[in-house]
Amino acid sequence: MRILYLSYYYLPHVGGGTWTTYSLSMRLAKKGHDVQLLVPNIKHKLVISPKESHNLEKKNLSKIHKVPKIMIPRLSGPLISNFFIFPTALKIGRKANIVISQYHPHHFFAVMAVFLGMILGIPVVIRADDVYKEMGVSFGLTGQLVKAANRINENFIKYSDRFLVTTSEGEKEVSARVNLPPNHIGLSPNGVDPSEFNIVRPHQMNTRKQLGIKSDSKILLFVGRFSGPEYGIDLLLGSLPRIIKEIPDLTLILVGDKLTSRSNAIVDSLGIRKNVMVYGPCPRDRIIDLILAADVCVGPLKATRASPMKILEYMTCGKPIVTGFFSVSKDVAINGTNCVFVPQDSEDIAKATVKLLEDRDYSNRLGLNAKKTADRFSWDRIADDLDVVISDVAKKSRALALYQNTVSDNYVVTDPSRICVPKFPCQNHVPRPTLSAHHAIHSPGSHQHAQAKQNQKHKVLQTNLGTGIRTENVN
Repeated sequence: MRILYLSYYYLPHVGGGTWTTYSLSMRLAKKGHDVQLLVPNIKHKLVISPKESHNLEKKNLSKIHKVPKIMIPRLSGPLISNFFIFPTALKIGRKANIVISQYHPHHFFAVMAVFLGMILGIPVVIRADDVYKEMGVSFGLTGQLVKAANRINENFIKYSDRFLVTTSEGEKEVSARVNLPPNHIGLSPNGVDPSEFNIVRPHQMNTRKQLGIKSDSKILLFVGRFSGPEYGIDLLLGSLPRIIKEIPDLTLILVGDKLTSRSNAIVDSLGIRKNVMVYGPCPRDRIIDLILAADVCVGPLKATRASPMKILEYMTCGKPIVTGFFSVSKDVAINGTNCVFVPQDSEDIAKATVKLLEDRDYSNRLGLNAKKTADRFSWDRIADDLDVVISDVAKKSRALALYQNTVSDNYVVTDPSRICVPKFPCQNHVPRPTLSAHHAIHSPGSHQHAQAKQNQKHKVLQTNLGTGIRTENVN
């Protein structure tokens, strides 16, 4: 199948949206699909090195189209990118059988996908990396613009053939705001690639040595973007003095972003600079080594109600996790079973972290359960499920096309029975039937039955749109 795949985020950008597109497009291409991946050339804030990006892209068998040649500024990307993506999509999508589009509240790729589907006459599957939700955090003017963009996006969801979300909470959020047909919305969770973590790697002591951290010291780790207030990194920094009081030889490692001026001020005011290491976007191998070297890992601490890939990666490594109440979807996180939930309070964060650092039996039990949870979220399995969805959508679309083609100028459709009968006058023409009339006509011995028998060329066509099965009954 030829797939036109639209995604706002892609390498060298790093983040959940990028890894989702990379992981799914790569696996769909491995299954034999002709994947045409179309992405905008955005000057993103968080990026990996060109060399690392190139090495990753080589593994993806999809045909990647990045437009335009000149980078688009990050802040104007959600608007300007549309003027380059849409005409390019029309050109490369002429032979496509289906459109898959990434969905995010603040860009318009899903809207473009719907229009492309209408113009090209092909089905559209939209997969949401995130849906809009109130997180108890004020984003000012930016937040208002995101709300406005999201209202536009959600108005177009119903025109897709299938809309997929990553969590059951997201499914409820969207269903409450948008009136969708039955079975229109489904789940396609985020995933993890266990094979990345099964490769023989340096012992965690070697990683600690490279970082200048003693072998008996404790490491607290947060991976991913943390400059946004919704991640609660300031709460984590505020908890550090209390943790250090109980466990003096502790280092907090933050990977994937840089501290805001506010967060830097907190670090200095608390006198914890020597206990905090901050790294920007890192190569995948480096991130995995750091997770394996950590004693306790930290997830989002505010109510993001998401399925962060960092959580699944922590779980795959069997690490004990501290995260906020309502921060991680209930599809993934279970408090006291595979992670520990904490309120949005630095003292509670400190208490939970100290317990995990000191009680190794408890930590190991959580880590073991976490690893079992992560086994259910492999990218291979998620890609298999997505493949089933797009195949099902494509089959139904072909069945509908066959049905519509059958209803030529010489046929009309009667809604109750979906039966096609000639609309032109003919000899021995049978009046347009309903379903009950159809059975009456063909009852043995009836006058209508005898009349219908005289016209051997008269055909009644029926199509089951739900299953795509077309049956032909000849009188």
